[in-house]
Amino acid sequence: HHSITPTSIKKEITPVFAKVADLNDAPKDRVAETLAKYESVENLDIIIRDLEREMKLAAKELEFEKAAEIRDQIQAMKEMIVFEF
Repeated sequence: HHSITPTSIKKEITPVFAKVADLNDAPKDRVAETLAKYESVENLDIIIRDLEREMKLAAKELEFEKAAEIRDQIQAMKEMIVFEF
């Protein structure tokens, strides 16, 4: 035979969920910055409309990563509306 002895792999388990949580917080941080610029939650409809326009323009210009970031920002903003009121 080939004289290979199987052994267990011993590796540190990385906290995958912590990394995912950090990634999910990024759009919310940008939402907070955007809200701070507009200084009012009442203007959210205008902000969201502007962001949707910007997202569509980015997609049209084939800047899909930017469009996805804006989409995530819009989603986080809509979630904020739901939980704030």
